[in-house]
Amino acid sequence: MKSKKSNEFIFIRMMSGENIFENLNKIIAEYKLQTAILVSSVGMLENVELGYFNGKKYEGKKFDGCYELLSLQGNLIKQEDGNVIHLHAVLGKEDTSTFGGHLLNADIKFTNEMVLLISDLKIERKLESNGLKGWTLQK
Repeated sequence: MKSKKSNEFIFIRMMSGENIFENLNKIIAEYKLQTAILVSSVGMLENVELGYFNGKKYEGKKFDGCYELLSLQGNLIKQEDGNVIHLHAVLGKEDTSTFGGHLLNADIKFTNEMVLLISDLKIERKLESNGLKGWTLQK
């Protein structure tokens, strides 16, 4: 992985075999991020695990093969109890059909080009009565 900061943006290039979550945790540490919003991410993924919230918990499903990354949205938050990387992905198959969900894990296949927007706003994710961790905007 290679990365470079320019103003409020971090440009990231990930390579084949790298894990997207491991790399984003390294980015949080290297740039001492508090909060970042994923602006853009294109490339291919493999060893993908997507989740679906069934109203009580996330159910994960693994997908073999490689998939075109059509859309990746989310945010990165540094908290006292650990980083929270919340991502949703839409992936494309060879037959051009699509599928998506909460990205739980994935490795890069060939390449990934990503841009993050940095914010100094402190946000915490706290468990809510619906079973999800929602944003709490700090002062």
